[in-house]
Amino acid sequence: MSRKGRSLRMEYGGTEYRCRAVRRKRYVFTRPGLVVTVTQSGIAPKRRTILVVIDGSAEPVDLSLAVLFSGVNRSQLTLGGAFRAGFATVFNL
Repeated sequence: MSRKGRSLRMEYGGTEYRCRAVRRKRYVFTRPGLVVTVTQSGIAPKRRTILVVIDGSAEPVDLSLAVLFSGVNRSQLTLGGAFRAGFATVFNL
């Protein structure tokens, strides 16, 4: 149930990436030497804006993968979402 345990890990081109939810609309996408923080705002998809903050030297594939996760359901990566998913699994909902 730790943040590190709830993070999504993937490998692309021999580089390991990790996506960790900070809050419902904020997540951090990392690889060795790079931290990309993505914050979403707005409610409706047409009015949604994305703020990307880069710390380190980023390549185009890094930014593409980081922004790609803005369209992914990351609710189970938050503590509340992990609790709801576990509850639903136990009670077969």
